[in-house]
Amino acid sequence: MLTGVMSIFTQMIFLRSAVLLAMTSLLVLPQWTYSQDAKLSYQPKSGLELAYQVNIAVEDGDDIVKFDGVIRYTVTAANTDSFSLAYRGGLTEMKQAKPGERGSQPGFGLRGFGQDGFGGPRALTFPAGPFGPFAKTTFAGKTLTMNKITLKPNGEVAAMEGDSHLPYLLGNVSLLPFEMLPNDNNRAWRHNAKLSVVEKSNRGYPFGPRGPGSPFGQPDEKQQAATEFTDYAIQTEDTERIVLKKNYQFNKPKVVDDPSMDITGEGIWTFNLRDHLPEAIDFKQKLTIVDGNTQTAFPISIRYQRLSADAIAKLELDAQQKRDEVNKKQAEDKQRAEAPLTALEKNDSMQSLSSTNTGKLTEALDFLRRKTPTEPDLDVAAAVEKLLKHSNSKIQEAARAALVNWSPEFGLRQKLNAAYGSHMPVESTERFIESNTPLYVGQILQFQQSQGPWYAGEVVELIADGKIKVLKRGPFRQEHILTRRNLQLAPDGLDQPRQSAKVTKIGPRTWTSVSDGTKIEAVYLGFDDGKVKMRRADGKEFTVPLERFSKGDQDYVKQQLGSNNDDPFAP
Repeated sequence: MLTGVMSIFTQMIFLRSAVLLAMTSLLVLPQWTYSQDAKLSYQPKSGLELAYQVNIAVEDGDDIVKFDGVIRYTVTAANTDSFSLAYRGGLTEMKQAKPGERGSQPGFGLRGFGQDGFGGPRALTFPAGPFGPFAKTTFAGKTLTMNKITLKPNGEVAAMEGDSHLPYLLGNVSLLPFEMLPNDNNRAWRHNAKLSVVEKSNRGYPFGPRGPGSPFGQPDEKQQAATEFTDYAIQTEDTERIVLKKNYQFNKPKVVDDPSMDITGEGIWTFNLRDHLPEAIDFKQKLTIVDGNTQTAFPISIRYQRLSADAIAKLELDAQQKRDEVNKKQAEDKQRAEAPLTALEKNDSMQSLSSTNTGKLTEALDFLRRKTPTEPDLDVAAAVEKLLKHSNSKIQEAARAALVNWSPEFGLRQKLNAAYGSHMPVESTERFIESNTPLYVGQILQFQQSQGPWYAGEVVELIADGKIKVLKRGPFRQEHILTRRNLQLAPDGLDQPRQSAKVTKIGPRTWTSVSDGTKIEAVYLGFDDGKVKMRRADGKEFTVPLERFSKGDQDYVKQQLGSNNDDPFAP
């Protein structure tokens, strides 16, 4: 196992030092035959559309991991000093067992490695995760993403917005085609860089007070040195293309408990002289990691090929055809969903909804859930509604999902319940709460602070001074003590699970013990499981069995609860 990189939320990044910028040294070889105007440089025309078919394969243990796809560029601006590209694309990852192998085995893996390739392998990222570099993480290069890139004529990155990282130290896929070019007409040259290795780590939990999920996170940081160089040499040339041999080496030596990492590679890169753009690459490299006595190698092949204008046009045509097919299917599905039930469908559904067989019930409810009739059938809606009280919780859940489409009133109530169960703002009802508006513990309403947005809250205490303690609903629950002017009633259609526990009076009252006549002053807070919850003037809260109070006190509690089917005193 790798050491020194296993802590949670660790990042290690290779960065150029501010003073150790990449330097190009030129080998003394004969100049090639083209004129100064034809020297190797990137000179795309503004408005040009580019596309490359990319195929990458990595041998990772018993698996071959492939990254395939088409990446596209639009040249948005171009002049003699630089040119800008709008990149869009992403590669699809696929894993398969090597021939003769059974599949993935536990052990060394580099799912978590990434890099920040500014013109080549320039940065290495260890992702946040409990398994350090072995963690399976999300890389932007494996999803559809967009970058804005500005390059100089020699391939140096002047600016970049966005991220398209790939794992296994493959860098930003958006920069993959662009190699560093010489500043003069030399047939061979070396791009040499000295790098700083920065390891950053956040200790603790991801959303803790100092974790990466917190704005106060303070990462630890340490630096190491690393080097890389790339050799280029022209092999063949004609009026259209130049074919170059590329050799690459990267090294980060072992330091204390951190492993050493090496990359070596060679291959062929083709440059298009007519368009002054990359044409293709066929490159193989090997990433080797040494940690203690463990050495692991990852052979990697990298290929890309620039697509012709005709191929790009075919891609666009195929994409449009796929979009048309999807739109057609969606329209057909919508038409079927909105169509009323046939006589046979209704008969079968009604029979299944009255069945005791959970399989038939589930199948019928799933069918009705996928229907969105413009004129819902009231018979079907009533049959589905009965299943909301089914003994099987999964049937209840399926009935709720189906009933949304068959009962507009129920659908509206479900939306309200979802909105008032969330921590997000809700729309103001403008149903103001006056001094005599009855409230009760457990009531769901809306509140605001300092003229801010309205949020869903639940009454947890009616305080003697007229203030209300409210608990914000949703995952981030927090209590607030507010005045009535900061509260509003929720919509009538909202479910109020504790509506039977209404409180119509706020303030302390005198309670009398039925056994010895002892009296206490306390605020009534609620009734649950045969016990009265109250709070004394000193702020202490406690519960007392109802039968220990006088008949007048018991009548008072009954009055607060109200007379309905949920009344525990009802005969």
